[in-house]
Amino acid sequence: MGQIAGHMHPKLLLSTSFYVFALLYFVLIAGCAEKPEKPIRLLTVQQMDSGQIDIYLPGLIHFTGTSDSLQCIQIPVQHGDLINIDETYDLVFRDDFPDTLKIRFESGLSVNNEIWALNIRAFSSPYDSLSNFEKLDLTNLKIINIDLPFESNEREILEKVKAYKTEVDIQTDIFDYGYETSHEVNEDLRWLFSEFRPHYLSVKGLPDSLDFGILRAIKTLKFLSLDGLPDHIREGVLPPLPQVKSMRIAPEDEYFLNYDFFSQNQQLENLICFGMGTEIHVLNNLKKLTFFTMSPFPYDFGRRHPRLENLNYSMVKYPNFTNLKDLELSWLTIYYGGDSLGIDLKQLVETQPGLKLFNLAQLNEESVIKNLSAIRDLNRLEYLLFQGEPPGIDSVIMQMPHLKYLSLSDEYLDDSLRSVALRRALPNTIISANSGFCLGSGWLLLLLPLSLLAFLIQRSLFGISLGKNEA
Repeated sequence: MGQIAGHMHPKLLLSTSFYVFALLYFVLIAGCAEKPEKPIRLLTVQQMDSGQIDIYLPGLIHFTGTSDSLQCIQIPVQHGDLINIDETYDLVFRDDFPDTLKIRFESGLSVNNEIWALNIRAFSSPYDSLSNFEKLDLTNLKIINIDLPFESNEREILEKVKAYKTEVDIQTDIFDYGYETSHEVNEDLRWLFSEFRPHYLSVKGLPDSLDFGILRAIKTLKFLSLDGLPDHIREGVLPPLPQVKSMRIAPEDEYFLNYDFFSQNQQLENLICFGMGTEIHVLNNLKKLTFFTMSPFPYDFGRRHPRLENLNYSMVKYPNFTNLKDLELSWLTIYYGGDSLGIDLKQLVETQPGLKLFNLAQLNEESVIKNLSAIRDLNRLEYLLFQGEPPGIDSVIMQMPHLKYLSLSDEYLDDSLRSVALRRALPNTIISANSGFCLGSGWLLLLLPLSLLAFLIQRSLFGISLGKNEA
């Protein structure tokens, strides 16, 4: 071999070296290349039944809409976000979702004339005929709602569902009647997960005797939501669930969790938690974090969670952004209760110049905001949400034509002249009230002549009225 290499033609040797170095170069470049960010999409939700619809997105404002044809809800979302509809149905947003969801509450939840969610107990009454159930098209089913323990014919119904789909998400309420039913609940869960393969599982009313081995055996499970943790679980360590990447935890009465609660689940990349403190300190793989607590603390997010991209949290007593300085966030929500010091948005811009979405929710009128005009320097900002009406917001947002989406309070947008001025300043921005009234995509073009006409009529009548009074 040595002789062969020694007698290799110089041109061949040069060509071989070139390809080796080229290969090493591309491997190096591929290793250094940044991973593409998950895009933010604007999702439109419209209620097609009569009445009101409520949409909850963890870390964002509560959006409300009605069946009025001019009403819709527009919310910015990313792949993997948890969307709750009317506090009943959880949708984990996926990239293949359509841009518009037209919702009806029939046979569970119908979206764009397809059944996406099914409430099993609605068909388990002895007075209901299964013939109606068998007429349903469940081809596009995504969610099963089921209460435990099972009632007599519910396994039969679930067997029929299984004939259509086995990869469906599951939401379950557990009614724990004590020791007598604990075994029954575990057996129902074991059967349920032997028949279906959920990616998302929501368990409400966690019993003391829940067998976590059943959950660990669900290999497809990526997102787990637990409501109402028993004391022995909350005060202990969460059993390992290595396949789970996203988790929502809601302890009862906002009790804090054990400091080492997450120590066996350091693989988590997305966490939504209520009533939380520094228990998250071991989760250095987190990319998304949403938490709410009434006892905030100074905490170095950058040191503890260097991969964080999406942060939603409450800030009550420590209004400063230095704890974010080592992060490169693209999405930030602040729920601010305020104190005499206030939050300084100039400091935010200095520490997070690359923000693409910023949501500021003022929890009370005493909330103090300093340097509001600084957000104009967020040149990459595309989505801006304000709950409340900070003084001077008009002059700031009208100088931000690069915004794709702007969400403001109903009170702010109820002034039609203000809305028209806003639309003129931001012609390419979709503008939506927090309650869901859509002013983008042409509606303000309709409002423009109507509002001007109303203004002229009002001014004319007001002038006549003044003339009479003066006489």
